[in-house]
Amino acid sequence: MAFGSEPLRVMASQQEIPHRFLVGVIDLMDGHAVHAVAGHRERYRAVQLLNQRSQPPDWLGRTTGNAIAVAQHYWQCGVRDFYVADLDRLRGGKGQWRELKQIATWLRDQAKSAKAQPQAHGQLETPCKLMLDVGFRPQDATGPCFQHLDNAVGLRRSISPSLLDLQYVIASESWLSIPGPEIPRVNELVASLAGSHALDRPCIAGLDFRAGRFLGSVSYEAWLELNRRAGVTDAIVLDLAAVGTKGGPQGIQLSEDVRSRMPTGQLYSGGGVRSTHDCLRFLRAGCDGCLVATALLDGRLGGHTASDSATM
Repeated sequence: MAFGSEPLRVMASQQEIPHRFLVGVIDLMDGHAVHAVAGHRERYRAVQLLNQRSQPPDWLGRTTGNAIAVAQHYWQCGVRDFYVADLDRLRGGKGQWRELKQIATWLRDQAKSAKAQPQAHGQLETPCKLMLDVGFRPQDATGPCFQHLDNAVGLRRSISPSLLDLQYVIASESWLSIPGPEIPRVNELVASLAGSHALDRPCIAGLDFRAGRFLGSVSYEAWLELNRRAGVTDAIVLDLAAVGTKGGPQGIQLSEDVRSRMPTGQLYSGGGVRSTHDCLRFLRAGCDGCLVATALLDGRLGGHTASDSATM
């Protein structure tokens, strides 16, 4: 939904936020769903649901840090769009494709059930969205890292776009150490992700910041323009210093600046969200959705609370 539309003005005046504007965040580390705090990944710990005894185990028999249990909690909160970050890959390790496929398949099946039984799941007006940050870098388009790209293309082709809109994040943080001459290869990577089937909108630009400082080897304006030239029209703005802190949004001005440079396309942001009011601030700044984890897990957002939430 575009900023300034009549439904958004009404929503802002009523201090309400429909669930379709919330994007549930899952950070994966070593197969676990972990609680992100201020981007200090060495301090991340597995999410533990308070009702973990009633949660189904994942493929390794775990309940603590069970990504599907976290996704189920978000779904019960009314969330239909998800952002998943593969922190192993972002830290230079191998991709967690088994877990990523498990999440995508689960979300696809939920969307299928929602379409078949809207009275039980709520009306699904548009496909669910899944944004995956799997740490793509220039070398993933060719050479020994091609398997990472092949897994990504294969997963996207296996999911019906009528049920699940799957996009891959090209995050500036992953290109932080890339030499300047390599940066334009973002165009090559996007083309490879689109694949021979010319899949529409395969990517979303990730603009990563820490306390207002852009994490990238070029300016954020140049990064946004490089993605635009590659055909990437959607973006995520995220200040890692605010994530999981309950300290309030720090990316409002950044979101406004990015929206002024990309008047069309979908824009998402989040970090530090504590309340409906914080979400509305992002929406007023021009965002189409708000990334949330902690406030959904502790029951402050989503209308599905406490005994079904998490200790973080």
